[in-house]
Amino acid sequence: MWLVANQLTRNMDRPNEILKIHGCGGKDKMRLIYTPALSSNYLIIFSYIHHCFINIVRSKPSDSMLKGLEIYPYLLSDSGGFQIYKSILKIFNGERYEEVDVIPGVGIHRRNGVLVIDPIDLCEKYGTLNIKCGFTLDFPIVFGSPDEYEDHLIKSYECAEIMFDCRDDFCPDTKLFIPLHFSSKDQLHRYYYKMSTLTPDGYAFPVRDDTSWEYLMKIAYVLSFLHHRGVRFVHMLGSCKLEIIVIAAAAIALEMFERITFDSSTWDTARHKPPKYLQPNTLKQQDIRNLTVFRPMLPKSLSQQLRGYEKYLPRSYFYKLVLLNNVLNVNRLTRKIVELSGDIEQLKWFVKINADYKLLSEMLIHAIEFLQVAAVKDYKYIERNFGYIWY
Repeated sequence: MWLVANQLTRNMDRPNEILKIHGCGGKDKMRLIYTPALSSNYLIIFSYIHHCFINIVRSKPSDSMLKGLEIYPYLLSDSGGFQIYKSILKIFNGERYEEVDVIPGVGIHRRNGVLVIDPIDLCEKYGTLNIKCGFTLDFPIVFGSPDEYEDHLIKSYECAEIMFDCRDDFCPDTKLFIPLHFSSKDQLHRYYYKMSTLTPDGYAFPVRDDTSWEYLMKIAYVLSFLHHRGVRFVHMLGSCKLEIIVIAAAAIALEMFERITFDSSTWDTARHKPPKYLQPNTLKQQDIRNLTVFRPMLPKSLSQQLRGYEKYLPRSYFYKLVLLNNVLNVNRLTRKIVELSGDIEQLKWFVKINADYKLLSEMLIHAIEFLQVAAVKDYKYIERNFGYIWY
């Protein structure tokens, strides 16, 4: 038994020899795509998927990591806005954290506890890594004051303008998306109209793990606004909750967008020992020690090699199987919801069965029905009849 397990672990360390599966129904066939946030510690896991989301500012890619990234046909990259957000927040709270500075033309580097982000170098790295979709460098709203909003909008616009000016030289094949930051509907409108003068390829906006009626309707409202502005490509930053997937799938099914992508690091539960398991129909975390039998749902090629020997693998490799299973469960659920959304009534029935509680299912169905109206009515109608939903 041990010899078989030992051979399997060696095979897992050679992912290029293993048949890879498409991330969400096949290359470019899906219009709603989950892009799990890449962790360099578990690069092996990402050799079984087609799409992933990286942050080349947070962890400067090593040579081995760069070589590993060559296998991905569809890479998305963050720009460093999250690092700016965390730096401002943690330093304000008196916590020790590296400062972030933005200086064009000096390269991305760290020096004396300061992370320097260079928007020009970002474009160069997008080109080097063959990034299919990269975000312009943004300054997120941290505290929500009007002065902060104005200041960060100006800084975000200046960085985006620099990146669009140098895109043709460094990353001509990369689609540049602009992240939108707002606390109110008026701020969304103003941010969008300012940034739209740069004619980006798409837009992104952050989403949270909030399941309140107000927040779910806010997400639907943002999608409605972008649809009515003719936006075809959208990325939703930071969550893969069931509710987010359902709303995005409904928007795709209603032909409001050509493609929606979303990212999260939810799959990476390695901080727990053992790592948590994401349930396939809800993506809620569960302790595998509470399961009578745990057989991870794995790619067919890998399952054939394991042949039921999972429990004989070294613990570290078994944990990797749990994390791989988590990534694939998000992909599988996304595909299932997309297929159901071909019939909106079926999608509503799925929500009724799988939502955590009845009120949440009713709120989600309300968001879907709002999108059904938004798909056929103009934005003036939406504002006149539903403007009360979000101020």
